Amino acid sequence: MDIQHTHIAAAGVASALLPAESVTATGNGAGVQIAGNKGTAVAILNVGTPTGTTPTLAPVLQEADDNATWTNVPNGAFNSGTNITAAGVFTLSFRPGERKAYIRVSYTVGGTTPSFPVACELLALH
Repeated sequence: MDIQHTHIAAAGVASALLPAESVTATGNGAGVQIAGNKGTAVAILNVGTPTGTTPTLAPVLQEADDNATWTNVPNGAFNSGTNITAAGVFTLSFRPGERKAYIRVSYTVGGTTPSFPVACELLALH
């Protein structure tokens, strides 16, 4: 565990919403249980330089009571709902106690042969 991850672990619980990978088609990350977490949580989306012709990425947080039936989190679109077209770091803060039991990232990819290097971490503070 490196120094940054040690500090994150001491402050709260870190979970991968999207592993570091290149996404080329619309999809979903795995559901992460947040029930019982209090305080504030932050989803941190790292996007590398995309390739392809006019690539677009529209990621949004979703929630579910049962890790199966998903709905969009109100105000849960990264980049204020504007398609991401370039590299950057995007964050969303929310209160786990006001959300359903599970959270995930869902994303829509557009363009011609698009590819986005991405990773998304969830930090739930105690």
